[in-house]
Amino acid sequence: MLSREEIESREIETFLRRNNVEFKLNNIWGNIKVWETIKLKLSIKTRSWRYFKWNLPSWMTFTLDSTKINVFPSKLYYFTNWKRDIKLTWLKSWETILFIKIWNKVIKKFKLHIYSSGQTIYPQSWKIYTNKSIVLSDKKTWIVLFKDKNGKKLINLKYSWEYIIKATNWTELCIKGWNIKDISNIYKRNCKDKDYKKEIKFKYEDTVWWLLLFDYKAYSKDVNIELINTYKNKKLSSKRILVKNPKWLKKDYVYKNEVVNLLWEKILTWINKWYFLEERWLVQSDAISWIWNTLLKMKKDSISRNLKEKIDKNILELEKKRVSKFNIITREDFLDLAYKYLVFENNISQISIKYRDLENKDNIKANAIFDKENTWKDKFWKNYYRPRINITRWEWAYFLAKVIERNKKVFLTLK
Repeated sequence: MLSREEIESREIETFLRRNNVEFKLNNIWGNIKVWETIKLKLSIKTRSWRYFKWNLPSWMTFTLDSTKINVFPSKLYYFTNWKRDIKLTWLKSWETILFIKIWNKVIKKFKLHIYSSGQTIYPQSWKIYTNKSIVLSDKKTWIVLFKDKNGKKLINLKYSWEYIIKATNWTELCIKGWNIKDISNIYKRNCKDKDYKKEIKFKYEDTVWWLLLFDYKAYSKDVNIELINTYKNKKLSSKRILVKNPKWLKKDYVYKNEVVNLLWEKILTWINKWYFLEERWLVQSDAISWIWNTLLKMKKDSISRNLKEKIDKNILELEKKRVSKFNIITREDFLDLAYKYLVFENNISQISIKYRDLENKDNIKANAIFDKENTWKDKFWKNYYRPRINITRWEWAYFLAKVIERNKKVFLTLK
C-alpha cells in the first residue's frame, strides 16, 4: 500500500520523465532593477516534441518573498497551451531565490539580485575570459566581466567610474563596441590598425551594455594585460598571456628566424589558426601589405627628413595600386616590387653574386639585396635566382629581412 504522498511523488516523477519542462528568464544572471518587470517563459512539450495541453499532476507554484517581488500568476494547474509567461515585478532592493515547485518537489530555482533604480554601482573586481595562449602577431577577441563588492556579476546593470585597460611590451588592444542585438557580429568585425593602442580609457558606455569586448595582438614573448580603476589609480587585476611561435616553424627550418623576427616587428600578417602557412604561395595583396608595413617601420625609425619624404611618396603610390587576393607572384615580381619601393640608395659598384638566369639589370637589383653570403637557401642558391618560380611566404620573409639589412641608412633592428 502506498501513501498519498508516495503516489503524488511517483506521478510527478513520471510526468517529468515523459515531458520536457523548460524555463527561460529573459534576463541574464537575474540582475534586476526595482519596479522592473521581466518574464519567466515556461514551456512544456512531450518527449516526442508534441505540445502539452493537459492538466499538471499537481499545482505548479512560484515561491519567493512576496514583500520583495510580485509574481503573476503565482500558481498553475490547467495547462491548455504548451507555453505560459510568468510576470515578475521587483518591489524592493534585496536578494531572493525563486523556487518553482510541482506539489512540494522543487524542479527549478533562480537566484535573483534586486538593485534600486537610483543606486550607483561601483565594480570592485573583474574576470577576464581569454585563451590561455596566443600565437605571435595573431588576434583574439576577449571579454572582461565586472563584479561588485560581493562578487556578483554586474550584468544588465550600469556601473560607474572610468577605467584603463593596458598591455605591456609590444602588445596592442582595441575595444569593440556594438549594439547588443548584433553581438554575434562583434567577433566578425575587425578593428582597423589605427584603433589598436597600448592603453585605452573606457566607461560603461564603451562596453557592450555590461561586457568589455576587445581584440588583442601580441608582438612579444612576455606580455601582460592590466585593468586599472582611475579612481585612486587602483589596479583591479592583471592577466599574463603565453605567446607562442606559429606551429610548424621548427628550429631547423631554414627561414624560421626571419619569419619570427618580422612577426615581432609587425611586418608580417595573417596568422590562420596558429599557422603562418609559410610554404603557401605569396599572393599579391600580402606582398603589397608587407611592403607597406616595412615602409611604415622604416619611416618611424628614420631621422632623415629626405628619406621620410621618399617613403611617403612610395606609400602614396602603393595606395593607388590595385591588388589581388588571389594572384600569386613570382620571385621576379617580388624583386621588382622590393627594389622599387624599399631600396632607396643602391651603391653597388660591382656584382658580388652573378645569377646565371638573370639579365644584368636584374642582377643589379638582386645584388642590392643579396650577396655571396646571403642568398636563397636552396640547392641553387649561388648560381640561380630562379625568377619565374612562385615565391613562398617564408621565402618572402627571408628576402625582406635581407632588404632591411642591406639598406644601411634605413636599418631596422631585428630582435
